[in-house]
Amino acid sequence: MSQLRDRSKPHAQSGFTLIELLVVIAIIAILAAILFPVFAQAREKARAISCLSSVKQIGMALMLYQTDAEGGVMRVSIADGGVTHYWWGAWDGLSLNVPGGLLYPYTKSEGIQQDPSFDNSLRSSLGFTGYGYNYVYLSPSSWGGPPDYIETPIPVTESQIGQPARTVAFATSA
Repeated sequence: MSQLRDRSKPHAQSGFTLIELLVVIAIIAILAAILFPVFAQAREKARAISCLSSVKQIGMALMLYQTDAEGGVMRVSIADGGVTHYWWGAWDGLSLNVPGGLLYPYTKSEGIQQDPSFDNSLRSSLGFTGYGYNYVYLSPSSWGGPPDYIETPIPVTESQIGQPARTVAFATSA
């Protein structure tokens, strides 16, 4: 009979007191404050790795383009009727056609032209990118001519690049 409960004593309440609950919430808040910056750094590192992978794929596509162009370096844009072809897509003045881009046949991807760290809200009509092409050096309109020379139809060739190993073709840009 010792296991029977004495009904004359009030039984103890089970659960947390307010103080205990506040202590647990404070501990969780401290842990969250410590861990959120770590998660943010991990997310930024993942974006950087994704960016590096995309730039590598774009660079490989550029090399394949140059092979098909018999050593000619890609122009910054090529006008074809009412359509202007850029490396990331073709623009007809109203809409962007990503598969019409100069490098698209070599990548077959619509995702690599977009830098994950770049806010693309300002470029929605002309195409999401975030990578810049070094067209000033690789595709100038007056390459090889005097300063008053307007444009040459002959593209720059790989042999005309002074230090190819030190020349940046694509980079993250805003």
